[in-house]
Amino acid sequence: MPKSVDLLIEKGNILLELFRQTGKSNKQLELAKKSLQQASLLAPNLWKSYFTLGLVEWTLGHQRAAIEQHLLQQILTLMILFYQIWLP
Repeated sequence: MPKSVDLLIEKGNILLELFRQTGKSNKQLELAKKSLQQASLLAPNLWKSYFTLGLVEWTLGHQRAAIEQHLLQQILTLMILFYQIWLP
């Protein structure tokens, strides 16, 4: 996984937390969303970006998109567990 993916996810987390603490601007959430979407494009098999993106979508009031991101995260987690158990 490229370091840039970790940085994009961390940026998304920081912007989400900043919004939670200040609650002033949806711009922070939109920037977090863009960062996390980039991370998921660069590393589509990494669950972390989908998890946080779901939190951002929920906070923005996009419940359907949040649920979709959560489901993607769950599917990826199950796939990882399956491969670890069945294909050691």
